[in-house]
Amino acid sequence: MINGKSKLFFMISVIVAVFSAAAVFAGTGPELNVLSPVRGEEIPFGNDLVIAVSIYDPDGDAVIQSIKFKVDGTEITQHARVSVFLATFAFEDTTAPGKHTFSLTIKDNEGNSTTVESFFSILPEPKKQRAFTAHGSIRAGGEYEKESDQNVVGLLDSYVYGRLTDIIDYSLNVNWTNAESIDGQRVSYYRLNLFTPIGGVVLGDTTPSFSSYSIDGTDVFGIHLLPQFGAFGMELLWGQALRDVNDPATFQQMVYGGKIKIGRREKFLWGLSFLKIKDKTDSLSTSVAGLGTTPPPRDNIILGTDFSLSLFDGVFELKVEANESWLAEDITTGTPYSYLEPYDWFIVVNNSMVPAYPQLTSLATKGTLKLGPIANNTFNGEFSYIGPAYNSLANTGLVNDRIGGRAWDSIWLLDERLFLSAGFQYYVNNLADTLTDTTRTIGTSVSSYVYPTDYLSIDAGFNLQSVSNSDDIDSRNTVINAGVTQNLAILITDTDVYFDGNVSLLRDNVDSANDANTYSTRLGAISYFTPFPLDTKIAVGYDFGDRTNSFYLEGRGGYRFFQNESLYTFTDVIYETGIETLDLTVGVSFDAPFNISFETDFEYITAPSGSDIIVSAFAMWEF
Repeated sequence: MINGKSKLFFMISVIVAVFSAAAVFAGTGPELNVLSPVRGEEIPFGNDLVIAVSIYDPDGDAVIQSIKFKVDGTEITQHARVSVFLATFAFEDTTAPGKHTFSLTIKDNEGNSTTVESFFSILPEPKKQRAFTAHGSIRAGGEYEKESDQNVVGLLDSYVYGRLTDIIDYSLNVNWTNAESIDGQRVSYYRLNLFTPIGGVVLGDTTPSFSSYSIDGTDVFGIHLLPQFGAFGMELLWGQALRDVNDPATFQQMVYGGKIKIGRREKFLWGLSFLKIKDKTDSLSTSVAGLGTTPPPRDNIILGTDFSLSLFDGVFELKVEANESWLAEDITTGTPYSYLEPYDWFIVVNNSMVPAYPQLTSLATKGTLKLGPIANNTFNGEFSYIGPAYNSLANTGLVNDRIGGRAWDSIWLLDERLFLSAGFQYYVNNLADTLTDTTRTIGTSVSSYVYPTDYLSIDAGFNLQSVSNSDDIDSRNTVINAGVTQNLAILITDTDVYFDGNVSLLRDNVDSANDANTYSTRLGAISYFTPFPLDTKIAVGYDFGDRTNSFYLEGRGGYRFFQNESLYTFTDVIYETGIETLDLTVGVSFDAPFNISFETDFEYITAPSGSDIIVSAFAMWEF
């Protein structure tokens, strides 16, 4: 006789056998979106490129220290600029033609992990051609969602690049959608790049980066000029900053800026920049009424300078920046000085100006130092100061009133079979002693990666962060993670078997009700069947602790039909017992003649709160 437990085990085994996998996620992790470059974008040879990924966590418990930023498989987190809202990295190797990949992974305090992956290509060094050329792709389609306020959303994604004349190259990206936004901001994306022997021009959406604390990857719709004359270069910026208008409602903003640059980035570079951001007082129309109390419109200017030096083929790198800001907290009140009214385009000066004159409290500065690799060891250090009166309306993720720094060191040992890294950070606020208490944040981290063979990898890490209020420790968060991946040749398959474990221990000395212990495990396998065009994935796991107790299954099966494998079908299944959620996705893609392809997905989601159906269909032409 089969008892109840045996029946349950039998049912689970059948599900795994049918779908070749099953999957479930624990909780809701932070949301990641790639701002630039566009997925698959082809970057002209030698052009500046900033990789930018936005971070949004509705629960507000994302662990920034857990971020792993990788480019071409190499972790570059220590070289990236990271805040609670944005992670950016200046990709400098734009003279290496070919495909490049990048990924960013972040975890929250509950151990939920989110990863976004994308890629771009660097075009070969251009050769002079007189004929007009056009290459790229056009992708069009739509998506239907049963429970959405706007059931049908159309999408058109086009990327075209080539040569206009024998001296001008171009790239055009259009991402159009009829999706509606209640916040008054534009949803679609348009960008035209022109490349000439004396610099570049960007029309439409651009993501300028003057410095870490002025403007750094913010999406601006307008004109961005980048003339370059030998070692002398400039940037001129005019447009509207695109950002969400949430509750409370916020204004759309106009952005004006300019920067002078002298030197070459690979050796020496000095820059002097000016940036102005001003709220559009007429941008909050009746279409956004009810989103919240309207704040007073503000006006902000920032003067900044930055310097970078690279010696000994990049073994020694030094970067320094300093920015001074002025903020008019309400441009509708106060009486401007009459003799300054003609210069309102520069900044509105009235009695709400902060500060009235330059001072330390409105200064933001940052310095970074890199030494290495020297004998396979690389050291990095960073110091930053952001005054309590410093503001940049174009950098919404900026946290002011803070001073501190961080240092981290990494080394390869045992013929690059062992990689070790360690870091320490210390930050303190209340610089002007205007707050009731002073908060200190101290963090330490250690991680290791071991590669005993070419087919086995082992990783482990430890992260401790404590936040103290004056002299007492308010909270301490400890995160421990470990993982093993083994590549195996099992019968007719090439299989990667992996195990990941994560422990998160949160202690809140102010309110013990916030204490939480979370334990998460993952065991899975990804297989490729060598004689057949078949791939599968299966993972099982269990999450438990003070606030969660959930078993999950994850799986995927895919198969390519026909001799040329032009037809591909897949099935994904995700199931989690803790929240009783099932997510089933079935998809088909087909490669047709003339470089045309089609793809369609059907997704069914069911949960205690209800069910949803999402159907999408797209066609793409590559030329």
